[in-house]
Order: sequence, then structure tokens, then C-alpha cells
Amino acid sequence: MIKGCTRHVLRAGTAAMAIIAAQSANAQQSSPSPAQATPTAPQQQPLADAVPGMGNATPQDDATSGTADRAPQADADIVVVGSQIKGASATAALPVSVIDSAQIDATGAVSGDELFRSIPQAGDVTFNEANNAQTSNAARGDVNSINLRNLGVGNTLVLLNGRRLVQHPTSQAGDGNVPVLGYNANSLPVAGIERLEILRDGAAAIYGADAVAGVVNTVTKTNFDGASLDYRYGFAEGTSRKELQLTGTAGRDFAEGRGNLSVFLDYTRRTAQRASDQPYTATDNLLSYFADDPAFSTSLAPDGRATQSPWANLAVVGGPGIIRRGTTALTSSAGAFHTQSAANPGCLVTINQDVCYGTGTRATATTLRSERYDTRTGTTVTPSFNRYNTFLTGHYDVSDRLTLYTELGYYRAETRRLQPATINLNAIVIPSTNYWNPFGPTRFADGSLNPNRIPGLTNVPAAGLPVRLSTYRFVDAGLQRVNVTNTQARFLGG
Repeated sequence: MIKGCTRHVLRAGTAAMAIIAAQSANAQQSSPSPAQATPTAPQQQPLADAVPGMGNATPQDDATSGTADRAPQADADIVVVGSQIKGASATAALPVSVIDSAQIDATGAVSGDELFRSIPQAGDVTFNEANNAQTSNAARGDVNSINLRNLGVGNTLVLLNGRRLVQHPTSQAGDGNVPVLGYNANSLPVAGIERLEILRDGAAAIYGADAVAGVVNTVTKTNFDGASLDYRYGFAEGTSRKELQLTGTAGRDFAEGRGNLSVFLDYTRRTAQRASDQPYTATDNLLSYFADDPAFSTSLAPDGRATQSPWANLAVVGGPGIIRRGTTALTSSAGAFHTQSAANPGCLVTINQDVCYGTGTRATATTLRSERYDTRTGTTVTPSFNRYNTFLTGHYDVSDRLTLYTELGYYRAETRRLQPATINLNAIVIPSTNYWNPFGPTRFADGSLNPNRIPGLTNVPAAGLPVRLSTYRFVDAGLQRVNVTNTQARFLGG
């Protein structure tokens, strides 16, 4: 039976409002992108135009990365909006790779995480739903990050159509255990992406400290006229993991081509992958894989079973030191004792035919190694999830000098996973009056005899002594069920 429920609801939103008006040719241009070289329609401004020294030259194929690089535009007057940076010091060319829609389709990505993992500049992404799957860190739900050039999560600036995006409220411990934040790549509207523009060099001096590793700009489709519906189903052979994706795209021009509304819908459903699906994830004990190798057959390192188990480490609180039953020492000098299987050596007092008490702490490295807990049994490696992603973009040219535009986005993901039974991270003191305390009173307050006090104790008072529980896994409460709901909304108009 699975008991207990932990539910986390994470919400994030952002809104912005701007008005775009024509200005004289030599006036500073205002743009939602951090910097620009030439005036561009608000919803079509590429990152290449926003990087100092980058122009609109025809992309050249990059045989190494499968992307295209932009060439610098000579004698461009660059003004970084909101700063005093301009002129020759800001016109140096920076490397920008452009991945078009055909290349995006070729990746087969159904999420922002899969898309960014496919680009050559991406580093290892550890901030995701599968990281530390058996710990509380997995309670972040459907979250993934971007890590350009392996410089760490939180060091890559993420833009959508040249505008900054709000970061996900859940953090991850970075280098030196300093919490870092990043944008949730899974909330990007993959169905509506026209191209990716990746600034492969550090740009902290221009964009700020969050662009140390570079900048990623996601450009959505505009002026889409028509409709399409795509369906994809896949599975991992030999496992319980299956995935279904539905993608709908619809758009319409109006006012004789002066306006357009486009909407992109994406639904992804994936079943959980169970630990039992693969032999190397089915158990923490991998000793059998090395049993036939003389170089490693004696090593116990592959046995990763947890020392926190249903067998407890305990200690008497405020006791006389070693507690004895006649001449037999039941605890260490610090009052420590433990429960263990009666089938293993070390039993001093038998509780029933299966469980007994032993002195000191549990010897999980030697005689009691078989009592370690396998955290993989019944758990999931990756969670099941339902992900909904909707994005709408629209614009209307009021005149040659004025355009109204808007972007609306909504993302929601629900994940469910099973984790091992919880452990006590802090010591729990069991009072002397507790019914199950083996060093409890001889009689309870109602005068009844205590059937669980160890008989023959020589130095325990009749009132009993409290006991401290320091290591225990609550398997009797069942596996942990972790349900997480992530939602994110975005509104922009100008």
C-alpha cells in the first residue's frame, strides 16, 4: 500500500507593456531586446541583430555544428538600450549560431529540454526531473534548465523573441552549494518555434551577470496562415515508458495581410519509467555484475543499499551508562542499542521469532549488511507527467509607423512519482511511558503491567528511561508519493 501525499504547486508569471512608435533615423531606437543594430518588427527581431556588430548577412552553413553563423555588419551604429555603451567598443562581432525550423524538426524534440540538449553548445543538464530521483530534490516536477558550455545552470540568459523571461521559482544547489535559478526550458512553446539564436560567447558586460555563459533567443513563428495537426507516439522497448505528443498549429491573416493571429498548442503525456524496468536500475545492490571479475569481486563499493532501514538505531537518554540484564550488557557505555533480524548474529534479547535487540549501533558494513534497505524497490526512475503548452502571437499594422502586437502563453505540467519510504533526519525521543519502550516502566499509570519492558534489568529504575531513535526508515508508512504541479503564464502587449 502507498500512503501519504506531498503536493507542491509552483507558479510563475510575467507581464510587460511597451509602445512602439517611429522616430527619426538618427534617434536612438527602443526595443524589447537588450541591444540592437537596425530597426526590426517587434516580433521578428533576431538575436543576431541584438548583438553588437551582428547584422543580417546571409547565414553560412557550419558543417561542424549543423548551424549557421551570422557575419558582422560593417559600420553599424550600435546602441545598447538602457546603457551608455555605444560606438567602436561595442561593435566587435560575437559568434551567433542560428538553428532554423527544419533543423529543429530533425531533432524530434517534444520539449525545450530535448531541443536544447541537441545543440552542440549545450552542456550537461543536471537540473531536471530525473536528477537525484530517490531524494527530496526530485520534488521539483517538470523542470529543466539550459547550461551553455558547461558553465553552470543560471549563467545562460534565455530570451523569447528578444525579451527576457521570468526564472522558475525552484532553485538547485550549484557550485559550493550556492542556490542557483534558471528558466524552465520545458515551458518554451516548441510547437511554435521558428528558429533558435545562440550567442556562444559570454555577454555579461552587455546583458548582465545572467549571460556569463551566453544567450539563447527563441524566435516564434509569425504570419502563419493555415492549420496543421501532428501526432507522435513512441516507447522505450522493454520498459513501461511510453510517450504521446499532439501538436496543433493554426494561424490566419486578416485586414488584407496587415494583421495575423497564430496559436500553437502542444500536449505531451508520458508514463513513468519504473526502476524495475532495467536490471541495472532495479536494485541498489550491483555486486552480481562484478562477481566474476577477480579484480572487483571482493569490492563492496557496488552495494549501494541504504544504511537507513526498518531496523533502528536507538540510545537510552539519561541512563546510567551500560544497561545490563543480570551480567549481560544490553547497551554500549553510551547507552546505544539497536533492533535487528533474529537470523543474524548479535541477538541479546528476542522480541519475537524474527526481531531482537543487540548492543551498540548496527554493523551495516559487516555482520548486518543484509539488513540494508534497497531504495529502488517499487519506485520510479522518471515520473509520469501531463504537459500542456499554449502560445498565441498576434500583430496588426495600424499604419506604416505603428504596429500593435501581443504574446500570450500558458504552461501547465503535472508530474507523479514514487520514492522510497521516508527516513527520520532528526532524532526522535520516545518517552519512558511509551507502550513499546523496552526500558519503560514496570507498571503504567493505570496500574497494568508493562509487557514490553525487558525482564531482569538490573540498573533501570521502575519508572523507566526515555529512548532516542536516531536512524529509522518508516517502511510501514509505505512509499512516498510525490505530486507536483507547475504552472506559468505570460502576457505581453505593445
